[in-house]
Amino acid sequence: MLPNMSSVSADGVVPPVPPELGYLIALNAEYSVLICISSSCQHALKPSTIARHLRDRHKAPSDVQKQVDAYIAEFPFEYDHTSVPLP
Repeated sequence: MLPNMSSVSADGVVPPVPPELGYLIALNAEYSVLICISSSCQHALKPSTIARHLRDRHKAPSDVQKQVDAYIAEFPFEYDHTSVPLP
């Protein structure tokens, strides 16, 4: 089961994942992280690595990678495994 996906975090409004990317990534606003929702993945990913992850692991086409990059440019959080609180 995936965590609660919402467009509002404790710190404010986070841009929702665009509908055209909703089959690839989801936002967990409780932890302010983006998640690859492929059935073989379901991993939280650093915003700066999502496009590369989708290209390398899921063979996403370049137009999808560009859409992800445009969304990430508006994403207000940067995090890594040391800065995300564990459930």
